[in-house]
Amino acid sequence: MIKGMYCFSRSDRKPEGNKKAHLFGSGAIMAEVLQAKELLENMGIPVDVWSVTSYNELSREALDVERSNSLAADQDPTIPYVQALLGNETGVFVAASDYMKALPLSIARWIPGPFSVLGTDGYGLSESLHDLRTHFEVSAEYIAYTVLAALTSNGQLTTTQLQAAAKTLAITPEKPNPARGRTSTTP
Repeated sequence: MIKGMYCFSRSDRKPEGNKKAHLFGSGAIMAEVLQAKELLENMGIPVDVWSVTSYNELSREALDVERSNSLAADQDPTIPYVQALLGNETGVFVAASDYMKALPLSIARWIPGPFSVLGTDGYGLSESLHDLRTHFEVSAEYIAYTVLAALTSNGQLTTTQLQAAAKTLAITPEKPNPARGRTSTTP
């Protein structure tokens, strides 16, 4: 916990190949992450959940390790904590955050597989929590869909399966990007 990340829960399901997901969450967004895990496991996808207590600490420590390794090039290199923690994990990795995407992206180079990040980039709104999470695409449904899209990109699902899941999860592919600040699809 102090180092910035720990395994919150492991799936009881056995993965088929690399058809596995790792969800990163912290704070209030953890409720959405846990709902996404349930959605995905109901679709037969094993999900491990990781609690990230500090992206800043993970990034600082990893950069510190890299610096130490470069200054002591004649010694055996040390591995950053986040890289060691996730080093034996397979599948896709999705971070959901109530912060901007840049925060989880600060650890991207130490993640051992495909890494997608969801965050609240964009302009503020005054809506219900559910509507805000849907608008910024950090709801349980968008988290689950992001895993499915990553698995599709990784060859573990077909585009037909992804399109069917989009309908089931009420994902609207034409929805404007919330980071662009548009509320309609017209330029």
